[in-house]
Amino acid sequence: MFEKAWFFFLKSVITFSMNSAILLAGGIGSRFGSSTPKQFVSLKGKLLILHSFEKLVKSLYIDEIIIVCQKKYEKLFECEKILKFARPGQERQQSVYNGLKLATGDYVVVHDGARPLFSLKSMEKAIEAAKQNGASALAVPVTSTIKKWDRSIKTVPRKNLWEIQTPQVVRRSLFIKAFQFVIQNKVVVTDDLSVVEAFGHQPTLVEGNDENIKITRPIDLKVAGALYDSL
Repeated sequence: MFEKAWFFFLKSVITFSMNSAILLAGGIGSRFGSSTPKQFVSLKGKLLILHSFEKLVKSLYIDEIIIVCQKKYEKLFECEKILKFARPGQERQQSVYNGLKLATGDYVVVHDGARPLFSLKSMEKAIEAAKQNGASALAVPVTSTIKKWDRSIKTVPRKNLWEIQTPQVVRRSLFIKAFQFVIQNKVVVTDDLSVVEAFGHQPTLVEGNDENIKITRPIDLKVAGALYDSL
């Protein structure tokens, strides 16, 4: 108890910020091929989404958690932190925006519920980077050869290519303005950095961990299980 109180004292002195986490759990996971949305299938005896949720609950960097999910799943989530629920939209960006409207923190941490093996230490680095830059995301260097195929094939140099992960962190005031811009201009994005990029802000990347894979297909769940055992 003393250590926890001491941490929050240091946090108030050093970081001067409150952080909200938006945990996305509203997707239907059509590519997963299951009647149950992938974030609610089991990984090592625990629902996939709860792996991420419990990490966010554990983190002393997170002050409130907003779960974006259907109402029937709300009963799965309990914690002593501030806990709110938002409804998913038709697309990911609408789901994030629905969660953002409930956030009260200075910085907003957005995480996909289908990434159960993210590192809290990496997330904390991303939060600190966002405090310096306004927006950041975890990412890993691309190691595969990438080819663009549009009538003809062209190899894309991979030297400066990064695969984006979550969590992604954005200063809330910037996030709101950027979202208002993309909504007004009907810009379609696939991640949170793209929202602020469309608004003209240059975010930064923080190297994440290779284990932070996204569960999209059944094979990914098997890989995640093997990775889980190695952590």
